[in-house]
Amino acid sequence: MWKGCTKAEPKSSPEQAVKTQKQAGEKKPQTQLEEIRSYVQRGNVPITFYGRVIDENGTGLKEVSIGYEVQRGEALLDGVKVHTDSGTVLSGADGSFEISRRSGSSLTVGPSVKDGYRDAQRDVRSFGYMGTTEPHEPDQDKPVLFVMVKNGAPGTKDIGHKTLKFAWNQGAVRIPFGNKLGDFVIVPTRVRGEGELRNFDWTVKVAMADAELVALGSDHAPIAPAEGYKGSFEYGARNGDAEWRGGLQATYAFRTSGGLYGIARLVIYPARDDSGVNGSLKVGLNETGSRNLD
Repeated sequence: MWKGCTKAEPKSSPEQAVKTQKQAGEKKPQTQLEEIRSYVQRGNVPITFYGRVIDENGTGLKEVSIGYEVQRGEALLDGVKVHTDSGTVLSGADGSFEISRRSGSSLTVGPSVKDGYRDAQRDVRSFGYMGTTEPHEPDQDKPVLFVMVKNGAPGTKDIGHKTLKFAWNQGAVRIPFGNKLGDFVIVPTRVRGEGELRNFDWTVKVAMADAELVALGSDHAPIAPAEGYKGSFEYGARNGDAEWRGGLQATYAFRTSGGLYGIARLVIYPARDDSGVNGSLKVGLNETGSRNLD
């Protein structure tokens, strides 16, 4: 080689240049810990919750201490550990409270504590934010209600627990519950079709002679709603339904024409043959006019 000359670098082909650029733009594969951290980060979402504490008459309660726990994932070398963050908040002048500035996958709220009152919720209430088919959607205008009952406040008294058994298509079946409450009315109807094997058309209409009803969910607060009442409800199933309904379990709050509130729990099992309808009905009444259903 001549003195003063340098060795020429080999020229790269266009294919090699593209490969080099592609490799430079590729991300390094994540380690196991990085994958776990990424998974946990996706599962921990911001937690916001709006609630309101009321008494047995629906009035907001201030200075109630509400406990809560936020469940969140924590990344470890050998997997994910569920960690629980605990805290308390105080209700404001109208009973409202807010839980925020937390992150996790779920939230449990309760118990509530205030001198002279007891928490009417039998258990803490859980709300999912991630990993559930129905994540909780916080709404400041529609806070979740929590009820506390003043010590000594009157609750509901059992009016009756009756076993039901009646035939189809006999019109209105009246179930008496005394002068203060009147009759519970059930209208069972079955349509008989040719070639029925298993499913059939049936309906049950539910009403009260001297009161209006409102359906309550499984997690209802133990207080009768102030509004939403109507004269009757109707349930049933048809032979062609994708999911044929073979029974009914429903809970109602009711308000009588005299301004009394109560609760009714109805169970109905339509028989597949022509023997009729079986079930039970349990009714409680607050005779003071309070909306307390506890």
